[in-house]
Amino acid sequence: MEKLGFQNCMKSFDESGLTSDVLATDRHVRIRKVLRAEFPDVDHEFDIWHLTKSVSKKLTTKTTFKECEELGPWINSVKNHLWRCAQNCNGNYEVLLEMWTSIVHHVNNVYHWNSAQYFYRCAHDQLSENDARSEKWIAPGSKAHKARSEVVFDKRLTKDLHVCYMCYTGSLEVFHCILLKYCPKRLHFSYPAMQARLQLAVLDHNNVGREQVVVTKENTKLDPECQNDGGIRIPEQPSNGCLDR
Repeated sequence: MEKLGFQNCMKSFDESGLTSDVLATDRHVRIRKVLRAEFPDVDHEFDIWHLTKSVSKKLTTKTTFKECEELGPWINSVKNHLWRCAQNCNGNYEVLLEMWTSIVHHVNNVYHWNSAQYFYRCAHDQLSENDARSEKWIAPGSKAHKARSEVVFDKRLTKDLHVCYMCYTGSLEVFHCILLKYCPKRLHFSYPAMQARLQLAVLDHNNVGREQVVVTKENTKLDPECQNDGGIRIPEQPSNGCLDR
């Protein structure tokens, strides 16, 4: 169903005269195949949130192994690192890959290395002695170090680092939540009714689905998916004015 629905959507775009340069999805195997075969001109990106979730899950699994417990405190930092890599790679996959793999040096308390062409030092300032002593560094050659490297250099992960344009589908997930109000999954609708309800959901989403801003105490805006970093959510007041016209 997902494959057929995707094909119909792309054909509908084409028939309407719309073009797609970049498309973000999850890592659905059939969707990848369809894009390669039928839409080779579309740059296929993966949702950065789904990718970081996968990395977090793999690292969490590694922490259950003997002598790998020290990976636990680094999981959130590794996830945030992947977000920053996608934000700062300027659309260059090679830069993105080198930035991502640099985390294996940082967690060892190493900030300069000669094994990269584009990104060969950490972007942060030199840590003070007190800050360096307070961090729980991972010793090179330890089991935790090897386990973390297995995740960072995983062949499938490095192949799937299609996040150069920092795409995520959070807004689409919000729309799907609104859609459930008009098209509950437990009820069956005819095609015309489904289409009408979908259009109502679109009107509702476009009217009240503006981005909810998350800011820190310093009034710095956070990424929509970074909800656990001390941010304060400022919601919009819902309104159904668009449906009264």
